[in-house]
Amino acid sequence: MMRDKGLTARQEKFCAAYVKHGNASQAYRESGYSPHASDKSVNELASRLLTNVKIQSRLDELRKEAAGATALDLQTHLATLANLRELATKDGRYSAAVQAEIARGKVVGLYVERIAMSGGLEITEKTDLSLLSADELMVLHALMSKAVAAKQTLQ
Repeated sequence: MMRDKGLTARQEKFCAAYVKHGNASQAYRESGYSPHASDKSVNELASRLLTNVKIQSRLDELRKEAAGATALDLQTHLATLANLRELATKDGRYSAAVQAEIARGKVVGLYVERIAMSGGLEITEKTDLSLLSADELMVLHALMSKAVAAKQTLQ
């Protein structure tokens, strides 16, 4: 059975599940492909599906639709907070009005919460980094980057 976009029903299900979960293997299984296949086979087959031009095009469409829905929710949320601020101001509840305005600012990223850390970090063991896997090195790098950013924030 072909769809308007040239996809089968199963491919359409795969696209919807992939956008929902962000996991190709999970989407592959949910859409009815090879229910008894090994994890390795599912990973390979799902990856192959993701290279299909028609599937990529449909995924782009679905992502744009999802982004549009999110933007609408954000606009509604901001409008509601603005309305609450106006009602609080009219009632002379300025503290509530300020809190509503701060909440609006947080939603759009104008306020960033900072965490102050005190004390020192002492490392007493030496670790041979060559013994770490690539994944472990990536985690270590991410942690170190966060630590450097936190230190710069405190200065």
